[in-house]
Amino acid sequence: MASITSASTAATAPSAQSTSVFAGIVAWSPVWIAFLVLGQVALLGLRPALTERKRLAAAEAEMRARTEREQARSAELERLERAQNDPIYLERERRALRNIKAEESDDAAGDEER
Repeated sequence: MASITSASTAATAPSAQSTSVFAGIVAWSPVWIAFLVLGQVALLGLRPALTERKRLAAAEAEMRARTEREQARSAELERLERAQNDPIYLERERRALRNIKAEESDDAAGDEER
């Protein structure tokens, strides 16, 4: 009887080992699946996302600088438009130009006398 028992144990031993290996793989499958998902996210999702974030941060800084520059230009143009529509400002400009022309003609006349 002992030889029959040991023969049946020897025949079932490889099958029991493969079953225990399979059971171990199945038992650890939630851990391996979690690692696989984490690896996929890290390699295929996180790296491109971080690269894109850096690119967008640089583009945002450039866009902010451009926006500020254009807003300053717009404010300057609006100021000039208001000034050109102001009759008092226009009269002051005319007088200043007359004074400049008068000074230039006086300088020219003074140069001719010398």
